[in-house]
Amino acid sequence: MKPAVFVKNVSLPGNDGQNRIGSPMRLAIILRILLLLHWIALLCGLGVTVYNDSVAVSLYPLLGAMLRPFLLAFFLCWFPPLLLWVYRINRISRQVCDPPPATTPGWAVALFFVPILMLFRPCQVMADLWRCNLNQKAAIIYVWWLTWLGALILYLLSSGWESSGDLHTAMQYLISGFAADLVSIACLWYIVGKITAANMSLSLVETP
Repeated sequence: MKPAVFVKNVSLPGNDGQNRIGSPMRLAIILRILLLLHWIALLCGLGVTVYNDSVAVSLYPLLGAMLRPFLLAFFLCWFPPLLLWVYRINRISRQVCDPPPATTPGWAVALFFVPILMLFRPCQVMADLWRCNLNQKAAIIYVWWLTWLGALILYLLSSGWESSGDLHTAMQYLISGFAADLVSIACLWYIVGKITAANMSLSLVETP
């Protein structure tokens, strides 16, 4: 892989230098705060479900009715900032990295919504941003994506077993989903911070 090339005085259309540097950083701060709140909520949910198994199972319908909308609300709060962050970081990376990201900013966001492709292409987009900005292997990206997909599958299995009337099995899948989600959110929190810091450093470094 070719080393990253630092470009001096990069300017984006319609933005001055201060806004160019500040916007991704502000987005990263907002995004990481929301992710942290989501992580705390998941930890609380996990604590409630494992504290007393028999009580948790008896209260599972109530817990599910309360926790699912609550956690979904957190996801809907941080997912749009994540998409905007991906767009901004990709846009800057195309000007300060050589080779640039393989995907354009618009497609980097759109791939989160394209059927079938949405199962693996967002992971590749994030891995590409990681390699472009940090020039390192992107193993943590794959951990994030696999645990995210795993959490979604476990939540679906939990709902399925709840519908069949087996609340104990449904609770076990729900607990496993919380655990996978905790790992996923923690990885994404770290990934956003590392890529943003590296991207801002590349943008500020002047060529000799």
